[in-house]
Amino acid sequence: MVVFGVRELPNPKGEGYLWYRLHPSGREFFVDYLNLYEISEEELKALFLTAVQRVCDTLITDGGNKEVLTKIYQTENMSDWVATLLKEVIDQFCLKSPP
Repeated sequence: MVVFGVRELPNPKGEGYLWYRLHPSGREFFVDYLNLYEISEEELKALFLTAVQRVCDTLITDGGNKEVLTKIYQTENMSDWVATLLKEVIDQFCLKSPP
């Protein structure tokens, strides 16, 4: 299973970062910083694409199968519209990407 999440930094207000975690190891991977309140849909999609590519690379490096990404993933600390954008990016990435 893969978990994608957003975490707010203590300072400055509104700044945070995107991360992902692979189970069962529980190891978290940093993706990039973002402004939690002033980010466009296109910027967010680009950030999610980077995250999805890194997840696939990590899964393959660890001997896993990137198809796990399409079957079992969760989100933490994301609003519904952000989780919907993530799903769109994952679906598009997996359609374009060979198994």
